[in-house]
Amino acid sequence: MTQSLRGESNEDKLSAVLAKFDDNAQIAFEIERSENGFVTLFLPGAPDPWSEAVIYMTEDRVTRLDTNFKLITKSLKRIGKGTTAVLDKAGVKAENLVPAAE
Repeated sequence: MTQSLRGESNEDKLSAVLAKFDDNAQIAFEIERSENGFVTLFLPGAPDPWSEAVIYMTEDRVTRLDTNFKLITKSLKRIGKGTTAVLDKAGVKAENLVPAAE
């Protein structure tokens, strides 16, 4: 499975996104979107980006990042070093990651 994901033709199809949870966020790869509003995401691990999980989120919790597959996997192999530059470029701010206090 990982060999097919890493193939040249598939790398360009995997969009890097930021998946927002209740009190944190994680960089992920968007696999597909359903007609009923769900997004299928692959959550990569660090330092091994090929181990982790597949999850489903609503579209409003997913923000596309302007970066490429190779840069993200390289950063994850370095346990996250370089990912803050990706978030800065996308305009992600910390206050947008957590829900407002009630």
